[in-house]
Amino acid sequence: ELRGGIETFGLEGPKKKVVAPTFFNLYSNNRFDHNRWGILHRGGADASGSPEGLSMLGVVTRRNTMANIVEAGCVLASQGTAGRRMADLNVFEHNQVSDAPLAIDIGTPKCQDAVADTVLYRNVLKRGAAAQAGSKGIQSAGAGMTILSGNDVEGFETPVAGSATPAATRDRGKP
Repeated sequence: ELRGGIETFGLEGPKKKVVAPTFFNLYSNNRFDHNRWGILHRGGADASGSPEGLSMLGVVTRRNTMANIVEAGCVLASQGTAGRRMADLNVFEHNQVSDAPLAIDIGTPKCQDAVADTVLYRNVLKRGAAAQAGSKGIQSAGAGMTILSGNDVEGFETPVAGSATPAATRDRGKP
């Protein structure tokens, strides 16, 4: 088992007050099988509260396939201090996640305002062989979350959890 198929880190460090951002990257047409995470994007800041800015912007994750995932298919996490936006305008589109207890995980409960305006578009998310108890299709702790119509969520105990906008998400299967 490989820990993560793709892992990216947009970071801010306290020593020289610099940002090592991940801006406008495209991760497309990959296949991951038997991973802890299929794709992990992490934006972070130190606790100094310096105003250096975003560490992740405009990252697009498109047409990737993830199967037999241990924790989560696609993760967009951010850590830092309250009130700091670290990730904005990121897109997950046309991805397929199957056999996962959590398909897409956006944000971090401790810093809910750190991730904003994430777009989920036409993803196909299937719990498959993963345990149903506690399973989630989309979990969101980010502010300004947007889900456009076309996301298919199938078989999860909770299709959409957190601050996501569930109205445009189709739950195609019974839990």
